Amino acid sequence: MRKKMKSGIIISAAALLLAALFGYTEFFYGPIKKWNYKRDVLQYLHSKYDEPMKVTKVVYYWDSALPISAVAYPADKPDLSFTVMPDKSSPSGYRDGYAPELWKFQASADLQPILSDIDEEYLTQTELAFACCQVSEYDYDAIQGTVPDYRDTELPFELTIRINRAMKATDITTMHHYLSALQTKEKPELEQIMFVFSPNHSSAQIQYRFPGTSLGDIEQTDLEKFNESRLPAKDIATITGASVQWDGENEQAVFTLNNTVLKVNSWGYEALLNGEIIESPLDAYIGGENELLVPVRLIEQAFDTSISLEDV
Repeated sequence: MRKKMKSGIIISAAALLLAALFGYTEFFYGPIKKWNYKRDVLQYLHSKYDEPMKVTKVVYYWDSALPISAVAYPADKPDLSFTVMPDKSSPSGYRDGYAPELWKFQASADLQPILSDIDEEYLTQTELAFACCQVSEYDYDAIQGTVPDYRDTELPFELTIRINRAMKATDITTMHHYLSALQTKEKPELEQIMFVFSPNHSSAQIQYRFPGTSLGDIEQTDLEKFNESRLPAKDIATITGASVQWDGENEQAVFTLNNTVLKVNSWGYEALLNGEIIESPLDAYIGGENELLVPVRLIEQAFDTSISLEDV
């Protein structure tokens, strides 16, 4: 028994000693690894691109799956930062995000004059990103010297305008003005444009999604066709005057208004209107506040009504 206890104490002590030694090594050799990595990254960037680069910082986490990375930027564009990480699958041993960040920078610059007379609130809340998923399939290893202009890549973008307030009566006009400005041919290729409104007091998801390829065909009166808003079931009941009950056994919200009964499942596109299966234009689902979010267009279709999102 004593031998086992003594053996256990020795093993535990050895484990603690190894852990302390490992921690000591990482603590004191971490800065050396960072310095070496910064040097190697600068050499990699110098050999890959025909422009001077600078490394602002190196991040090292010994307990991470990707323990080390660097943040760099082109010397003439200090606001354009990107990450450089090790990549064993790449011939260079690295992968970096310079090209995508440069393309977004170029596309944003081209959008600025196009949107110059757009409402300032909308303009400051505009986010430009790549549409899924061609940008991830691009052959970045083939880039050597000069990064091609974003127009030559033919990669599509998407615009998202996030407004942190409830929707107002003037927003329909402002959205149409925004879309009209984008009808010019001299712009980045846009796959979609999405407007998102986030009321402070509600978990409602108010959003309009427009295809970037047919902006010239969209009139202001057409905007509601692109309404992808979803409201909590209780908010819909308040706005429409319907009653709503939760059917826990079937996981459905049951709306009743006059002689119409609509049963909305807790997920998916299928609903029941007076006992008949109908297909919702959008799916319903449980949102982050554990509330069932129901498509506005489904309610308008079922109850032959119109819901003003300004009431949310």
